[in-house]
Amino acid sequence: MALTNAERQARYRARLKARASGEATGELVHKAVDEAVEALWSFFSRPAPDGGKWGDTEGCADLAQYRAALTGSLVETCRALAWTGNGLTGPEKTAIQRIVEIADALDMTRPAPKLLKPVALEW
Repeated sequence: MALTNAERQARYRARLKARASGEATGELVHKAVDEAVEALWSFFSRPAPDGGKWGDTEGCADLAQYRAALTGSLVETCRALAWTGNGLTGPEKTAIQRIVEIADALDMTRPAPKLLKPVALEW
């Protein structure tokens, strides 16, 4: 049975409220992982300018096999590509950087702040 407009709006508001309250954090992280794995697969499977592939997909025939091969090394793989971005599309780079940011938050580490200009300290 189709939902009424009011039911759709109520469901939408409930999802927004859950996301804002943090209740949907696990779901959002799972979605981020899925997007990052798809981005890595897309990047490594795409032809590079020299005619070869950008990287080795470790003999994986499809995305499911590649996902299984990434078990335990997703963060390291994302970290290796996150800040260079050579050959990555904008959405791929965003998905990969998101995983690095999540991992840093879980490790309670933050990158050092970048100063706009060098500061000379005087004693």
